Parts: sequence; C-alpha cells; structure tokens
Amino acid sequence: MNHAINKMLAIAGAVALAVGCECIFKCDKYEKPIDVGNRLSMNFISIAPFFPNDMEYTIRESRHMAEASGIKKNAYSMTMQPDGTDVYAKPKLCAEAFGKLREALKDDDIIPGILIQSTVGHGWAGAVTCERDWAEIINIKGITLHRMCMLDPNFREYTRTMIKMLAEKKPAFFLIDDDLRAINNSDNGPECFCPLHLAEFNKRSGRQYTQEQLIAKIKTGAWNDPDVV
Repeated sequence: MNHAINKMLAIAGAVALAVGCECIFKCDKYEKPIDVGNRLSMNFISIAPFFPNDMEYTIRESRHMAEASGIKKNAYSMTMQPDGTDVYAKPKLCAEAFGKLREALKDDDIIPGILIQSTVGHGWAGAVTCERDWAEIINIKGITLHRMCMLDPNFREYTRTMIKMLAEKKPAFFLIDDDLRAINNSDNGPECFCPLHLAEFNKRSGRQYTQEQLIAKIKTGAWNDPDVV
C-alpha cells in the first residue's frame, strides 16, 4: 500500500517546465550541460521531500521515487521563509544536509536540485514565525499577516544570503515557488499596505495617502483611476 502511494505521489509530484525554454542543468557529475533534447520537449522534475534531520530517509526515498516514477531530476522542497530569532539557522541546516545528500547521490543517476517552496511565507495567516522585528504584510482589511513584506531590506538581505548558502552546495538547479500572492492572497485580499509600501506608493505617485485613505481608494475607486490602476 505504501509503495503504491509513494509511486502515485512521485508521479503526481512531477512538473513540466515551460515549453520553449532552454533548460540547462549542471552538476559536478557532468562536465557539460545535460542535454535535455529539443527545446520543445517536456522536461519533467519530481518535487521531492526533504528532511534535513533524517537524511537516511531522504536518500532512501529519493532512490525509491526515481525507480518508481522514472523521473531522475529531483527538486528537494525547502520551506525557507525566515523563522525564529536566528533566521539563518534553518538555511544553514538545509544547506549542510543538501551537501550530504548530493554527496550520497553522486554515483546515482539522480540529479538533485532545490525547490525554494516559500520565501515570504506563502498564504500563511497563522502565528508568528519570524521573531525578528521585520516588516510584515498588511492586507486590504488592515490586518497584519505574519508574512514578510517584500520591501523590508532585512528580509531582502536574508533572501540573498539564504540562496547564496544553498547555492554554495551546488544544486543542479533552483526552482522558486511563486508564493508572493500580493494581488489576491486567497481570503486575505490584496496587499501590501504596510508603512514601507505606503511610503513607496506616495513617492511614486506624488500623493500623500494615509493607509486608511489608500485602502478606501483601492476599494471604491474607478477601474480607470490612475491611483487604482
């Protein structure tokens, strides 16, 4: 039963990259870029589970999924929004674990890459995860969400450093999940109306809106109002 479920998940988790793109993967096992064939071909990548505290299981499942699905390019899913007070602890843990994974699979025909599954926090609307005093998103309802504001310079520096830490372990490729959802974040509505975004909007538009005024404008303004568009 578990074998059947794992096989189903492995196949269902495969994704096809956009048609028409030139997809090049590099890793130390290959001196040249891997030939993925005609650029109109579908290039399948399996979204693979990643357990940095249990690499034996991760390695075992990697081999099992590759055998079950026939898909040898694995994107190991990592939830990388900043957590806790030491925001770099998780990237360090994941980078070190990925390095071990890559070394363990060097003689396999599995090509290990990384899926950065979350940066700002996806659609998370629960409790605080990042305990740093960084800007958080405020939605059109005026509610502060515990997701990172994309304009916060601390968050931007974290993102640069986090990706650099992972890149140093030489994944064959990166996939970045689009978890920004700033236009329509499910039930939370459009965002962000935090002080950083408000200041940037007023700077670009030459207006002096307050948060309440801008939210009201977005809610009630005409479709062709320049401030709404």
